[in-house]
Amino acid sequence: MTPFELAKKITRAADTTRFLMLAPTEATLRSLTALTGQPGEQLKHATLKHFDGAALDLSGLDPHNQASYRTVAGRGWLPGNSSQMCPRCLKETSGWQLAWRLPTTTVCTKHRRYLIGTCPGCNKPFRTAGHGFIRLVGASLVCGNPDGARGRHCRTELTTLTAKRADPACVGRQERYDRAMVDGVATVFGHETCAGAYHRALRSLTVLLLHISTVATGPQRMPPWARRLNQGSSLGTIERAPRWGLAPPHDPAVRSRVLTTADEILGADDLHAAARLLDPWAGAIPRTPDGFLGWVGDHMVPDPLATHLVMAAHAPRRRLSRALDDIEAVPRRLEDIPQVIPQDLYDRYLIGMCGARRENVRTFAALCLARAHPGVDTWSHAAQALGLNPEIGRRTAQTCTSSMKTVPSRFVDALMDLASHLPDRNYRVGEQRVRDLERTDDWFTTWVQEHRLGTRPSSKTHVVTWLWTVTAHGHISTSPGAPRTLDARGRAYYRRFAQSLTPDQQTALSRAMESRA
Repeated sequence: MTPFELAKKITRAADTTRFLMLAPTEATLRSLTALTGQPGEQLKHATLKHFDGAALDLSGLDPHNQASYRTVAGRGWLPGNSSQMCPRCLKETSGWQLAWRLPTTTVCTKHRRYLIGTCPGCNKPFRTAGHGFIRLVGASLVCGNPDGARGRHCRTELTTLTAKRADPACVGRQERYDRAMVDGVATVFGHETCAGAYHRALRSLTVLLLHISTVATGPQRMPPWARRLNQGSSLGTIERAPRWGLAPPHDPAVRSRVLTTADEILGADDLHAAARLLDPWAGAIPRTPDGFLGWVGDHMVPDPLATHLVMAAHAPRRRLSRALDDIEAVPRRLEDIPQVIPQDLYDRYLIGMCGARRENVRTFAALCLARAHPGVDTWSHAAQALGLNPEIGRRTAQTCTSSMKTVPSRFVDALMDLASHLPDRNYRVGEQRVRDLERTDDWFTTWVQEHRLGTRPSSKTHVVTWLWTVTAHGHISTSPGAPRTLDARGRAYYRRFAQSLTPDQQTALSRAMESRA
């Protein structure tokens, strides 16, 4: 029989041949059994229904309802009528393997070559049919795709084509994937997982990596395939943002390499090891108003395993305020926290972690310790708890979080180390002593006569501010020595005076404060 006669016999005996290679109806299977003598179950395994539940999700597809295809296709990566192929396999067996139709099949593990996805003669995917479901060229090993004019078909000899040698990692990935589809289980994060869950996680993570590669602002640290995708996007060769969740890259080699990258992450020994492998990719995600999780949610196919992985990778990047909510308050009392962290503790634990001014970071560290206390749920409340203006808390937090040079988890760890070395003292008491000194003059007169002759009485405000910021570790804006909020000029005068104090003069001032206890 000619292909036309065979198609006519099948059509007459079947109720519908719609979606024949995806989900044939029972009536169609019976008609094929009558023609071929093959059992219906065996015929079903000759269609993509064979992979349903593992490499495909065809649930909801009804051959009698054409609109149902949209629901299934909306899940993405649904094989069409076309196929990939290995020229050497085709020459040896003259048969088209069913797995070649799957987007996740990219390598011939027997010949260790990438599959070919497009005919060089007609620039179309192989086995691209017109309106029929049987190739008009029959079983011949030529392309046979429609080639423009009516009745003409591409005559490219498929067995003469040359496929590229596959990377060893891609061959290994394909072998693991094929084994999982046969055995029904795969190892993900060190635990056995059913093949369907493994496939969904692999596809979801692959889609995410493709989107990151397309929009990353620093692709120089990415693999070559990712840099090529990024370059194509930046040069404008991609007309619009690719919807990788619906269709993967057509080039089997590119598709294979990104699948291999995703498979290596899923195959890590545990979730934390996988998160470390994903971390460089997570760092390349652009900053958007929706935040990290918002961007990922818009560019990843929903999947439980992939979501757990993303959350584990994001944990160190969570907002600092969220990270502070999860730790125990250290120190236990708000009175034990100064308005500004002492300079020596900043130099030991926090230096280099933030690009803001040193004084701002020291204040921010104190705000963070206050924020860790129950009931202190905003930066403004943290500032009030330490006796600062609420606006200082909000503005300082905004400045420091936007210029952070490390992930929040590391900053929090450094804060906890710092807090454990804070002196055991009530800083509110020390602040009150400075206020008491500001109201009297005898101690100042004695200090001038014994340690700094010639100092003018107006300099008392600078001395009180020095005691407030250095000894009591208060914020300069709340100094009782300043008649009003210090402007830039007032701060400059104070810094000049503070730099002129000798070590003996500083020691004498500290003793004067201690004598008021």
